[in-house]
Amino acid sequence: MSPSISAPALQVKAVSASPRGAAGIKQVPEVTKLIDVSVCIGCKACEVACQEWNDLGVDKIRTLPPGTYQTLPDLEYNFWQLIKFNETERDGRLLWTLTKYQCMHCEDPGCLRACPAPGAIVQYSNGIVDFVQENCIGCQFCVTGCPFDVPKISPSTGKVYKCTLCSDRVGAGLEPACAKACPTNAISFGTREKMLTQATSRAEQLKADGNAAATVYNPEGVGGTHVVYVLPHGDEPDLYGLPKNPKVTFVRLWKGPMKWLGNLVFACTEGIAMAQRAAPRNLVVRYTMSERVVHWTVALSFLYVMFTGLALFWPPFFWLADVFGSGPVIRVWHPIVGLAFIAALAVMFTKWVRDMFLDGEDRKWLAHVREYATGEDRGVPEAGRFNAGQKMLFWLQLGSAVLLVLSGVVLWFPGSFGRALREASFIVHDLAAIAAIGGIILHIYMGVFVTRGSVQAMTRGTVSPRWAEAHHGRWFKMMRSGTPAPRR
Repeated sequence: MSPSISAPALQVKAVSASPRGAAGIKQVPEVTKLIDVSVCIGCKACEVACQEWNDLGVDKIRTLPPGTYQTLPDLEYNFWQLIKFNETERDGRLLWTLTKYQCMHCEDPGCLRACPAPGAIVQYSNGIVDFVQENCIGCQFCVTGCPFDVPKISPSTGKVYKCTLCSDRVGAGLEPACAKACPTNAISFGTREKMLTQATSRAEQLKADGNAAATVYNPEGVGGTHVVYVLPHGDEPDLYGLPKNPKVTFVRLWKGPMKWLGNLVFACTEGIAMAQRAAPRNLVVRYTMSERVVHWTVALSFLYVMFTGLALFWPPFFWLADVFGSGPVIRVWHPIVGLAFIAALAVMFTKWVRDMFLDGEDRKWLAHVREYATGEDRGVPEAGRFNAGQKMLFWLQLGSAVLLVLSGVVLWFPGSFGRALREASFIVHDLAAIAAIGGIILHIYMGVFVTRGSVQAMTRGTVSPRWAEAHHGRWFKMMRSGTPAPRR
């Protein structure tokens, strides 16, 4: 059945990175596709109709394992509807389930919540979730954000695709192509209220016919879906290739508390730094040329991945993507420059690691860190080549970098890893980034405003004897006496 809905149905209700954020007043009824798997015969007419209407070509022929009737093993970027054939044993009898699988058009879409690019994913006022490829940056965050594993990326365009629920047909008052082609009326389409009523009635009829577990599959973990199923064995949706309890909890955590935690850390570290009183300015070889080159390579590459990462991390910062080229550009270069950062940090590690172990004198220095931070450092114990704060920052950045690269590889190639690992990697990547950025904010402030002369030391490589004695007394005395600094 085709609902009487015209073009206004395509008014945007929510756009990517801002679920429920725009035009929340519903001016048209929400629509729903109902799939009654009990009358599906697996004819695949819906697959053909989808391919034809959306002009989806086949880029290669695949040889499937013997014994399967599926067209493909899974959905693909150019194959949006798939009849799943599942064989299992139940009560000693063979059970063969047929399930039409596609985008579920969730009421609370995880893909939309995860997407950082404005306008790349939209949710229309009739409930349809659509992808706008010209705004897609190819980050693949939607792949992990979707609990149904629906979105697929094109290897040629780098864009992500999925079922649109024939938004063009629905906007013109027509039903989706798959519903039009189904010969057994296993697919119905209409207003959400009517389809849910019809689904409930059909589930009750199946129960009366002996299918006690028959139910309507409309998972609450995603706020309900605009593609619902009538399942004869509703207590085991996995028999039909459907997740039992799909949720977007991870995306809510990642896009909600995680972002506010990041803002809190940035604000606190910035506030702590700005609250300190600057020490008087002061202007011996402190850093060799190679050390300075490595340091600035680490610093500049980190700044790039920090700013581009913020564009992907938090929607209000997405304007930074335009500063560095565009969304698609930073999607390509963010991980590449990230690897350059890791490589430079590894070189820095080999140069400085022996000077970075905390000792007894460092623990005394830490007891007076407040006086040092406020410039009242007369009673602060003398530091070696690096003070305890610099050493702790070194290990913080190193640990964060390891977590960033490990989780980053998973985010870079999400299709190669399982859902649990992908979801965990988002959280780990964000926490590591928050720690690294918070440490760098304090490092920059201390080097520029508190320990004045530090920047010149890292640009020129030299400092005055007075500066060296004031800030790194133990190291200066060793240098002056010709005694090499202790190595570990």
